[in-house]
Amino acid sequence: LVSNTSSVTSGSITYSWSFPGGSPSTSSSRNPSVSFSSPGTYPFTLIAQTANGCSDTLSRNVIVHPQPQAVFVAPHACVGSSLQFTNGSIGNTGDTVSSVLWTFPGGVPAVSSTFNPSVYFSSPDTVTVQLIATNQSGCRDTVTHPVVITPNPTAGFLASSYCFGPSLQLQN
Repeated sequence: LVSNTSSVTSGSITYSWSFPGGSPSTSSSRNPSVSFSSPGTYPFTLIAQTANGCSDTLSRNVIVHPQPQAVFVAPHACVGSSLQFTNGSIGNTGDTVSSVLWTFPGGVPAVSSTFNPSVYFSSPDTVTVQLIATNQSGCRDTVTHPVVITPNPTAGFLASSYCFGPSLQLQN
């Protein structure tokens, strides 16, 4: 989204934007949206014109920063054990990941800004864990994965004593 700060003391303004390399490459909207196929520096030009033909032109180069890639693998989870989440997020073109924000519904902690947090789940469930990775330029990417927290089995057997000799038959 482009934020237009053009003004006039009286009357209205029409706008003519040019974004070479962008999609769309032109616009007449006051605050247009434009996208680019790759990061880089792109020229933006705005011509603001009043109804009586007065106009002003502004051209600027705008830097389109690369977006990071938020990545993590959901570990196998058992109730009552701490899970170690490993952040595999990567920056692009020298723009490293500078911060992360994790969300763990039902976990302790429920939110973390630690790169590789440890989280505890106290009951079985399937939760959607979210990771937001932010690079040095402030660009963000979000990824979510389901994590299944499985109940622990209950071990048990019956045997109080037995006589020496043949093998003991246990009942589970």
